[in-house]
Amino acid sequence: MGAQLNKVCPGRNFLQLKEIFRKHYEELSSYISLSSSPQAFKAAWDLRSSMLTPIDVETIISLGGQIIPINNNSRVLRCEQQGVLYGEKQLFILGVRHSEGNYEDSLDDLGRFSYQPPKDVSGLLRYRFLQKISKKIEIDLIVLAIMWFEYKINNKIKHVFILAPAKLIDYDADLNNLDKNLANPLSLQIIQRTEALNKIDQIFARDESNLVIKVRSELDEKIAREFSYIQIKDSKKGKKIKKWAQNISRKCPGTLCKGAAFSNMKFSQIAFGHIVSQEWSRSFPHIQGKVNHPDNLYLTCNKCNSSLLDYFPDKILRDKIIANGTIGDWLRTNLTNIRNTIV
Repeated sequence: MGAQLNKVCPGRNFLQLKEIFRKHYEELSSYISLSSSPQAFKAAWDLRSSMLTPIDVETIISLGGQIIPINNNSRVLRCEQQGVLYGEKQLFILGVRHSEGNYEDSLDDLGRFSYQPPKDVSGLLRYRFLQKISKKIEIDLIVLAIMWFEYKINNKIKHVFILAPAKLIDYDADLNNLDKNLANPLSLQIIQRTEALNKIDQIFARDESNLVIKVRSELDEKIAREFSYIQIKDSKKGKKIKKWAQNISRKCPGTLCKGAAFSNMKFSQIAFGHIVSQEWSRSFPHIQGKVNHPDNLYLTCNKCNSSLLDYFPDKILRDKIIANGTIGDWLRTNLTNIRNTIV
């Protein structure tokens, strides 16, 4: 077991491992733009055939699929029976191929499936190794799900591929009891290209050693919608956040009120401020969809919030917001307590 563990996670220089990890995701990211939508990938999966017809191709393309011809210069786009495709240094998983016996019988409507582990011990350990990294860096790692088919052109059989990014899911239970769960399959979920690229960007951001501001894990999309500015500004949810802040003795990060305690204020005197203002976002449409995200919100008093107008927080206020936490930060660490707060 020790020799196999060293094969999966060798005692190399940390900076060298980090560089291998970064290059691995640089290679993987180059295939994301060639990937198909979850709906198209499921349509291809459900064919249960190694041969595509022109009608099959039209259906897949209409659902957002991309049909990619064979390319023997690419390790991803070759016809090989090997199920798990490792990166160049054999440390991280680049993709999982569609191969008879490797996939469970169904891909559910949410794009979730289980991929069986290799029979060797190093393969089992590698699955748990990836899950451990995901948990440690708080980012669901990405692999490529790869299917290949035969397709006739001028009565000659050609091979084509369909790719989709898939993220690791449901790994906490596997990691909690390795003795029992070492041989468990890898739980994966097909995702959109935008989500995959976002996660890879987060991985690269974690690699920036000169960042002053903490790089946060992505807030769950459902939670982000539930606690967006529109949903909390005049609602019971918003009052729960304010009451929770009062209960734990949070103070306004602003200077006009001299950092007054929220516990000395009425709910009507407490506001949800925007780090990037709503007015500013209207000038830049690409951020309009994120301006009301909990990560762009912080708790402040009405007086300090009004003084900011449409400007960005200065460095002093920004540092205090970071120290105090955004609404998104509070939801990451105290969601249950906030939900259970009585108002």
